[in-house]
Amino acid sequence: MSEKEAREKAMAIAKKFGYKNEKIESLELEKNPSNYDLTWYVEMSNKLSLSFDANGGNNLDLHCDNVLYKDIDNYRTTEKEAEKIAREFCFKYGYDLKEYNTVEISSNLNTEKDSYLWYIDFYKEYNGIINPYERISVGYVPEINEIYYFVICDSKYENNSLEITEEQAKQIALQAEQKIDTGYKIKSVKTKLDIDRMNGDAYLRTTDYEQYCKQSTTEYPSKNYVEYRTEKSVRKVWKVMIQYDIRESDLFS
Repeated sequence: MSEKEAREKAMAIAKKFGYKNEKIESLELEKNPSNYDLTWYVEMSNKLSLSFDANGGNNLDLHCDNVLYKDIDNYRTTEKEAEKIAREFCFKYGYDLKEYNTVEISSNLNTEKDSYLWYIDFYKEYNGIINPYERISVGYVPEINEIYYFVICDSKYENNSLEITEEQAKQIALQAEQKIDTGYKIKSVKTKLDIDRMNGDAYLRTTDYEQYCKQSTTEYPSKNYVEYRTEKSVRKVWKVMIQYDIRESDLFS
C-alpha cells in the first residue's frame, strides 16, 4: 500500500467511525521486528490514532484518547448492557460477530457501580480453544456511547493437526531447557493445548540465554536488541510451562 493509498484509507476509516473533520498530522510505515508485517501508523487531529496493515490485511487499531479528557467518570452501565452496545457498534461499522463465539468483558474499575469505561473482546474459538489473534475489541464510555478504541485482529488459524503427543511435547521442552544454564531447579511442568503464534523469543532464549536475560531488563538499550523475525503463523500447539524454584531473595542477590 502506497503512502497515497494509506492516507486515503486513514481518512475513510476516520469518516466511517464518525470523525469527519480530521486531518493527518503524521504517517509512518514500520516493519515489525518479530514478523514480516508492515503497518501504517497514523496520527490525526483530536488525538485520534490509527494503525492498519500495509499489505492489505484486515488488522486495524483505532484509538481516540481525546475521549479520556472529557468529563466521563459519571457514566454507568451494566455488564449485560455493555456487551449489547458493543455488539451494536460492530453491526454499525460492518463487522459480523456470527463466528465470534467467546466474549470477555471487563471495565476500568472493580464494580459496575464504579466503572465508567468498558472493554469487550469477541474471539473466535476452535474446538473449545480461543484464538487470541482473531478478535474484535471495543472500548467505550457508557450512556454517551463514545468509543475509546476499536481493534480488529485478523490472523487466521491454520487448523493444523497435532503431530506429537502431550508427553512428547513435554519431553522436547525439558530437553531444550536442560541446555540452558539458569542456575535454578525446575519446580513443576504444566502443559496445555492452545492456539498461538511462532515465537522468536523462545529461540533466542535457547540459543543465547545471556543475551535474552540482558534485553529482558528495562534499562537495556533498544539499539542492542537481538530479535528473530518469524512467519506470523497461528497454529494449534502444545504449550509447556516450566516453573523454577526461585525464592524472592534470589531475585535481588
